[in-house]
Amino acid sequence: MTQVNNEFLKTIHQFDLVIWVVVSRDPNPEKVQDEIWKKVGFCDDIWKSKSQDEKAISILRILGKKKFVLFLDDVWERFDLLKVGIPLPNQQNKSKLVFTTRSEEVCGRMGAHRRIKVECLAWKQAWDLFQNMVGEDTLNSHPEIPQLAETIVKECLGLPLALVTTGRTMACKKAPQEWKFAIKMLQSSSSSFPDNDIFKEDLIDCWICEGFLDEFDDRDGARNQGFDIIGSLIRACLLEESREYFVKMHDVIRDMALWIACECGRVKDKFLVQAGAGLTELPEIGKWKGVERMSLMSNHIEKLTQVPTCPNLLTLFLNNNSLEVITDGFFQLMPRLQVLNLSWSRVSELPTEIFRLISLRYLDLSWTCISHLPTEFKNLVNLKYLNLDYTQQLGIIPRHVVSSLSRLQVLKMFHCGFYGVGKDNVLSDGNEALVNELECLNNLCDLSITIRSASALQRCLCSEKIEGCTQDLFLQFFNGLNSLDISFLENMKRLDTLHISDCATLADLNINGTDEGQEILTSDNYLDNSKITSLKNFHILRSVRIERCLMLKDLTWLVFAPNLVNLWIVFCRNIEQVIDSGKWVEAAEARNMSPFAKLEDLILIDLPKLKSIYRNTLAFPCLKEVRVHCCPKLKKLPLNSNSAKGRGMVIYGEKDWSNELEWENEAAHNAFLPCFRSW
Repeated sequence: MTQVNNEFLKTIHQFDLVIWVVVSRDPNPEKVQDEIWKKVGFCDDIWKSKSQDEKAISILRILGKKKFVLFLDDVWERFDLLKVGIPLPNQQNKSKLVFTTRSEEVCGRMGAHRRIKVECLAWKQAWDLFQNMVGEDTLNSHPEIPQLAETIVKECLGLPLALVTTGRTMACKKAPQEWKFAIKMLQSSSSSFPDNDIFKEDLIDCWICEGFLDEFDDRDGARNQGFDIIGSLIRACLLEESREYFVKMHDVIRDMALWIACECGRVKDKFLVQAGAGLTELPEIGKWKGVERMSLMSNHIEKLTQVPTCPNLLTLFLNNNSLEVITDGFFQLMPRLQVLNLSWSRVSELPTEIFRLISLRYLDLSWTCISHLPTEFKNLVNLKYLNLDYTQQLGIIPRHVVSSLSRLQVLKMFHCGFYGVGKDNVLSDGNEALVNELECLNNLCDLSITIRSASALQRCLCSEKIEGCTQDLFLQFFNGLNSLDISFLENMKRLDTLHISDCATLADLNINGTDEGQEILTSDNYLDNSKITSLKNFHILRSVRIERCLMLKDLTWLVFAPNLVNLWIVFCRNIEQVIDSGKWVEAAEARNMSPFAKLEDLILIDLPKLKSIYRNTLAFPCLKEVRVHCCPKLKKLPLNSNSAKGRGMVIYGEKDWSNELEWENEAAHNAFLPCFRSW
């Protein structure tokens, strides 16, 4: 904005006055008034003797007759223009107000009509900005400095604030040694963190379990507060939205946050963060004694064989490592540990002392090779969050373990376990015993669950608690079941994800509506002419995956999932149509519905009989990606030249298949020809 102001000052323009004022974090209204008056009058003794209100009247009298442009730099909060005498710019006076701020919330409070976000700069822009901050004298003071300066610019990763701050800091440093030291400091800190996306829900769950969000007794209130904080951080450009539901933090901002958390660098051992640093062994454990929070995620550590002393440790991230062995004793001297993440590792067995971590509130074992949970697991009575998603080798959870975790608020068991056996095991008999134990968890709010029998599903649907908190549902191995009335999904008000897999006899997913008490599971013969006669709305459902259901012929019920984002249909050899129009014409309200209005990803794999996705072309306003593999009879996609406009959609498929596709007209063919990629 400085450059814009300077251009106005040296060129002919349409404004009577060009005024520049730095507001700063603690604005002084009278100082702002003095800066304005310098442009319109004289700051003499008479002016200085006036009160703030008198100055405001004088400024308003002058500016009210002028066409002005006012630049306000570094605005931290809403600035009351009228309070200092600035008339509001409007169509009548044709004046303009331009301001800079670090927070988008300030834009809203100031009533900004147009917002321009300063993104990270490309190399040339970053280099030019840095040179302007440092100055030619310093850059030319030693032959080595220009090359060292380029290295620093690269470390700033295009972040304007980092470039400006670092540039000003280096402006007076003319010895190469000083520049080399600055580079070392930048490199040592920025390498501490991997450039990972963070799922917003996971971040909030950690905050809840660490006690950061303790203003509310109910979990929903805490979650809302968490989302509000994340939103504020995004609007302040301290977090970036990388994709829907995910955020990330710029490396330089991350380093600054760590520095502040360590009391501006005064407390060196409060945080130990070496994520993504390429470690194959633990860092020296002698330095762990004062550590409160530690992140060693995304490394190549295979064994934890030492016994560190960590009396103050609250949070430990060991996820995304090659961990196979955790020796007995590793967690022995961590009495205050509250958050532990071992996900995405090869750990198959937990050391016994982990069950003595009575302060533990958050435990993530997802995507591990854990084979069983011992009875001692029920000692973790303070657990609020337990993640067992995709622990596909987990075969044993003894009875009364789950029901003993009375403080659990979040339990994730999606794609969890496989063929559990044994009488004292809640994973046997299709997980029906597990469902019974879930009824004992009075604080449970969020549930992801795997169900492997019709009776277990029926038990779930008889429980308002389980229906009300289920977010992800995986139905597998419903052998002997021919028909499933999925009207029950309407009662699952929080259901986001539905996977149905390996139901070899399941021939029909229908929506008939059920009377109270009527079973929704039948093993009667499949009626080929069944129709959907009752309109339902599964408006929360966003992701559906149907896999290895060999008798299914269509998925017509999907028309009643208007917010569906992801659809996978895989290894279903009898699927002929995704939407069979003949099945839902009798639902009068459905005739005006347009399926897949929110769909972003459509994956179709190994569907040898598939002929049609939908009989008519669809707008697909959100569609980003289509993948088709081994669907030889699918000769037409429901696309016309106006479908998925402006989305930059990509279609993956075999070359022979794409060449043989039929199109509505040549315009449609030409519109999508650039979208195809070989798969």
